[in-house]
Amino acid sequence: MSNQSAIQIFRHASIYLGNNYSIIPIRKGEKRPLIDWKVYQERLPTAEEISIWFKNTDNQIGLVTGLASRGLFILDFDGPEWKLILKEFINKFPEFLDSLFVQTGSGKLHIYGRCLNMKKELTR
Repeated sequence: MSNQSAIQIFRHASIYLGNNYSIIPIRKGEKRPLIDWKVYQERLPTAEEISIWFKNTDNQIGLVTGLASRGLFILDFDGPEWKLILKEFINKFPEFLDSLFVQTGSGKLHIYGRCLNMKKELTR
């Protein structure tokens, strides 16, 4: 990884932290956490942790959903019929049209939403 890429990832990690999102380091090109991450379901990482995890490394950012990230949830649309399922979902829940849609590396979609009164037992 170039030093420029590491700097950009560190900047993004700092922005996420500044916006009260709980993040963790993941192995480049994978979804596997590099740390024991369950504590970050309860608290945000510190600026020092962010620095250790992302400065001058090729680590990438994993986003911890749930209460630690102010009720953030992500709906993952995949499988062979994902486009049909997404269309049906939006027809039934048009309020999600104003949500953030993110195209994954596989070309499928995630919808990001927030539930400020999320129950703790839904955070896993």
